[in-house]
Amino acid sequence: MPPSKREKNRYIVYEVFASDSQVSGEEIGKAIWKTGLEFLGELGVAKSGLRVVDFDETKQRGVIKVNHTHVEEGRMLLALVKEANRKKLALRVVGVSGILKKARGKWV
Repeated sequence: MPPSKREKNRYIVYEVFASDSQVSGEEIGKAIWKTGLEFLGELGVAKSGLRVVDFDETKQRGVIKVNHTHVEEGRMLLALVKEANRKKLALRVVGVSGILKKARGKWV
């Protein structure tokens, strides 16, 4: 498929602020998916192309991938995540990039 016909993706880098301890990548991934399904629904998650790409447990930063037309929904979704595995937390968007390598190099 030619590059002009492919879906364009954006990578949203986020930072986790947990109340009591560090959060694992698996816990954050499940919390993002759960919030995505509650907020966007199954059809919305499918249209947005939401994927949890990466999470650095030492820096407590991670990356999600969304379609370029759904960046605002992805940002809002991260803001709505309030807990993971009964641990209170908050997510803050650090930046958005069109290239995963640049997102990891600049923010993660």
